[in-house]
Amino acid sequence: MKTFSTLIIMLACAVNTYGSNIERKLIVGGDVVPANTKTYMTGLRATIGGNSLCGGSLISPTHVLTASHCVGYDIRWASIGSHFRNGTQNSEQIRVISIMNHPNYSENVLFSDDFLVLELAKPSSFKPVKL
Repeated sequence: MKTFSTLIIMLACAVNTYGSNIERKLIVGGDVVPANTKTYMTGLRATIGGNSLCGGSLISPTHVLTASHCVGYDIRWASIGSHFRNGTQNSEQIRVISIMNHPNYSENVLFSDDFLVLELAKPSSFKPVKL
């Protein structure tokens, strides 16, 4: 587990370094994605059917990658595969059992090393995102 956690953190650092020079554009007037097409998307919630407080991506059957600034919310459940921001339709709800924050994350540095890995209580049946 320690090796996997270290690998995830190293991957997050590599992604942060690689993407730092890429121009970013905001989504303006975007389109709704059809249901059941981005099932790796995960809503992070305090209650099993409540509103999503933050979003994340399923990166392995038992791990979700999200942002460290989401740790301020009461994240207890991952709603994987849902097309909706609340409820339990078309998704599975899995309890979050562990939170692994990036070791260099600081609230004082705006979005620097803003990576957080959540460990799930059981494997998801949905396919993780390709990294």
